[in-house]
Amino acid sequence: MLLSTTEDVLLGEKINPIWCIDSGCTGHMCNEKQMIKDFTHLNSELNLANSERTQITGTGKVSISVDTGSEERQINLQKVFYVSDLRTNLLSVAKVTDRGFEVHFKKNGATVRDENGKIHLRADRVGNLYHVRMSQNTASKVENMKKSID
Repeated sequence: MLLSTTEDVLLGEKINPIWCIDSGCTGHMCNEKQMIKDFTHLNSELNLANSERTQITGTGKVSISVDTGSEERQINLQKVFYVSDLRTNLLSVAKVTDRGFEVHFKKNGATVRDENGKIHLRADRVGNLYHVRMSQNTASKVENMKKSID
């Protein structure tokens, strides 16, 4: 299986627990194995935008808490690929729109809305990336998971 993603989120030092909305990513991807539930081992290859390749070694479900600006929401992602050496976690625009949501990009940020216009997720632009607004709950959970593993 060959998938692709954009260059800003490629291999290197991890930026956690950040999720970025990525219009060039063909599937949701997570670089933190402990975030993935119902983990199934997988051995597949990922094509990166800079022509490099890396391994997808698993798949499963991920649940994240996001801050929409007016409330915290739980977002449940299915079929999330585990790619340990990505710098950040990726939310695929293609997969989000396949589920009936709309992704709106603006200069300073992005939103994910349902068919009624309700915002389910917000992202802030940081450089060339759109960082999902995470609730403090998600950041704390990831830090606690990391401490329990170390």
